[in-house]
Amino acid sequence: MIKSKNQMFLVIALFTLVLIVGGVTYSFFNYTRTGAANTLKVGRISFISRQNETINLTNLFPIDPTETGIMDDATKVGTLEIEIEGDTDYSEGVEYLISTVNSQVTTGAGKTVPISLDVTVTDLGTPSDSYFTARNSKNATIYKRLSGNSIVGDQQLLVGYIKPNTQSGTVEGISGSITIKAYIDKNNRR
Repeated sequence: MIKSKNQMFLVIALFTLVLIVGGVTYSFFNYTRTGAANTLKVGRISFISRQNETINLTNLFPIDPTETGIMDDATKVGTLEIEIEGDTDYSEGVEYLISTVNSQVTTGAGKTVPISLDVTVTDLGTPSDSYFTARNSKNATIYKRLSGNSIVGDQQLLVGYIKPNTQSGTVEGISGSITIKAYIDKNNRR
């Protein structure tokens, strides 16, 4: 029997202590992990692309791209350069995709005209026709052009893969560019 306030506080304190120790012990010994262990690694991924302008094809007339000097005439051909720099310590490498957005030319009669492209790739790795299987080996910096010589509407133009650095913390990736020249080809009629 509890005869004083001190005994009552002592009994309450002991009861509380038993609850806390029992609860923590139960929680501690009841922990189970399901599934594989998770691993979190932090590595270096550096990817920079620069594009300062867009191609705007307004009031252009169809041209013959084989004419001497015509592809350098800014009034007849829209030009865009995309600079890409990248490297990574991530074991899976880095993949990038270049796409067109809002890319259509429509005549006054509402007919969509195909846009012809001249794409030049510089220092972005090796072109690969078997890109989608070759990237799985993760041992080469490669790219593949996805579009043909003309587009109608939004399309994917080029996909690239940057292989992982061979030594962690070193910069071994790419530093190159893609130059896109867009024009209306008089020989390409739909």
